[in-house]
Amino acid sequence: MPEFQSSFRVVAPARRVLAAPKAIVAIPVRNAEAHLLGCLTALAAQRGTSEFATILLLHNCVDRTEQAAIAAADALPLALRILSIDLPPDRNGAGWARRHLMDAAASLIVTSGVNDGAILTTE
Repeated sequence: MPEFQSSFRVVAPARRVLAAPKAIVAIPVRNAEAHLLGCLTALAAQRGTSEFATILLLHNCVDRTEQAAIAAADALPLALRILSIDLPPDRNGAGWARRHLMDAAASLIVTSGVNDGAILTTE
């Protein structure tokens, strides 16, 4: 099977930027319009949020998840970056999205110059 060439679309640049985050919370998101704000509100309520960045990777969403993510970015005190990708039908599950998301998070850590950053994700 030929390798799928993906490219992210930046839905919304980070509203609050961290030059060198100690950790990145990487969340794959698909059709989560109803639950996304609750998830991100709980994340924003954690201690130490000023030390981590959050990346959402919206994949193959057909509801209003993108608009919900943008509204959350505007409302919450998170360093939140929102990306989107359309994955082919044979690779549109959370595992493939997480793979692309981890690559994006690793790239952010490497380019920020952090030598010992952590990437946290959901399952």
